Amino acid sequence: MGRGTRELGARVGGVVRMSHKRATRFALPGLLLMLLASCGGGGSGSADLVPSGPQPAASAIELSVGSLDQPFQASQRSYSATQPFLVAEVEVRVDVPDDAKRVRLAGREVLPGQPSGPLPLRVGSNSIEIEIERPDSPAIGSYRLNVQRLAPDSVVTTAELREGNGLPDDSRQVQMALDGDRLALTTRTGSDLALLEVRIFRRDGEAWLEEAVLSAPDPDRPGGFGVGLALHDDVLVVGQSGHGNRASDEESDFLPLLIGAVHVYRQQDENWVLEESLLPPDPHMTQPFGVRAAVDDTLLVVGAPFETVFHDGVEKLWAGAIYVYIRGEASWQFHSRYTAPEPATGALFGESLALDSEHLVVTAPREGAGMPQPCIAGPGFFVEPPCPVDEGEGAVYVHVLEEGSVTASMRLDGLETGESGRLGSALAYDGVRIAASAPLAAPSGAVVVWRAAEGDWLKDAVLRPPPGIDGIGAGMALDLAHGILALGVSRNDDGATGFDATPSGDVVPGNGAVLLYERFESTWLPPLVVKPPQALKRQQFGEVVALEEGRLVVSQRPLEGAFAFPVTTEGEQALFFFR
Repeated sequence: MGRGTRELGARVGGVVRMSHKRATRFALPGLLLMLLASCGGGGSGSADLVPSGPQPAASAIELSVGSLDQPFQASQRSYSATQPFLVAEVEVRVDVPDDAKRVRLAGREVLPGQPSGPLPLRVGSNSIEIEIERPDSPAIGSYRLNVQRLAPDSVVTTAELREGNGLPDDSRQVQMALDGDRLALTTRTGSDLALLEVRIFRRDGEAWLEEAVLSAPDPDRPGGFGVGLALHDDVLVVGQSGHGNRASDEESDFLPLLIGAVHVYRQQDENWVLEESLLPPDPHMTQPFGVRAAVDDTLLVVGAPFETVFHDGVEKLWAGAIYVYIRGEASWQFHSRYTAPEPATGALFGESLALDSEHLVVTAPREGAGMPQPCIAGPGFFVEPPCPVDEGEGAVYVHVLEEGSVTASMRLDGLETGESGRLGSALAYDGVRIAASAPLAAPSGAVVVWRAAEGDWLKDAVLRPPPGIDGIGAGMALDLAHGILALGVSRNDDGATGFDATPSGDVVPGNGAVLLYERFESTWLPPLVVKPPQALKRQQFGEVVALEEGRLVVSQRPLEGAFAFPVTTEGEQALFFFR
């Protein structure tokens, strides 16, 4: 996450649509019908036994992930499909002719042509019954779909990107956005923290090929390019927090360095072309604009969590704000600016964003903390005594959208994570559930999950790392898709390796891990632990994660001893793809 969802139809591929065929029924001879009616003991027996008209038929059956194993034909009533282990639930959409009265799918009534909502999949065989009714006939057309979900031992590392194989030397991943067969990755090269590049990869089979390398449009202002990143279909949004501009006073010799900008790229043929650069409508020194971004078909939201907000005549430093843009015929048009209902100093409203056509989710992870207190360092690099940790409870805000405008808002809290949990440091949203991390919740971090319920959001679970996963700050990396939640615990010290790992008890500082939680029916199961292929000190496997379409992408730092002096290079920058 973290990212927004799309309409089901846009996600489904490989489904063959066939012309509608009606099954033919033959009438029984009249004498036999009379005999059957008399045996039934009532005059209506013939109507019950032989429904008038043919069985209603579907015109297409589609899955939210993957496709049917067989091409769809209206007359064929049984189908199968196979899903990877990393897909724990699936949605089904049944297209029917206009004269259909009702569609029931897995026992629940759904609107014809609309997604069913998430259907849980257990490992192994899952049977899904589909029934279709017409208003002019009591006949019921039925289909059976058998979905086979593979076991955990089916998951393999399908690809790796390393230095010299798609990744630059001496680099580190900062942000990642995964959308179908494309991956956008922000990398930091060398020791200059401000010099970032964005690389775009395209999946070809199980290989990932570099498609483009993007750098700051203005070479004189390269700082912070890629600190915000969002990818949706053929649109890539790149935030640049260190972009300076003269928008506030073009005649002034003073050039602010932390105004920020957002650059919108669009794919044209095989190239990614800069479509436009957006500057904040009210630039000033305390933003910076573009630290975070989210985008869908018609909306673009930009986060400025360090912005100063004036509320009731009081200046609120680092309260944060977001900016909403609407897609016009030729450009993105600024629509509105929003802050938290009660802006709070130091809250960082806009630190994480998620978006779909109906909801905008925004976090304020330091809400309740106030401004950070300065610490005075003792001898060397260490603070003596340690600075007090006061990072605030944090909060998540869910906004209901209508044509780009917020019509209602709701604040979600994480009381179970404590007063210093920093809820909302990372965010994931799949259209049905919201997951927000609280990495400072005692003892080893936590994730709070809410689910949509008739216009409300109900707390579904508070997930914590299991015994043996004791890394500090669990949840700085987070994603959620198809009933699986991926939680990065990059500072875990256990030296185990491999997928579905068992803690080894060996101490390898900063080896890292990813926890995969699965929701089955109404319960979140204990997590499956994913460890790096090789145990290395301070590689921080899981610092960045992405999860979509049954594919898990995990980052690994390049340096062993990254927090020690002198720095030694043993590990290497890597990106692992599991499926």
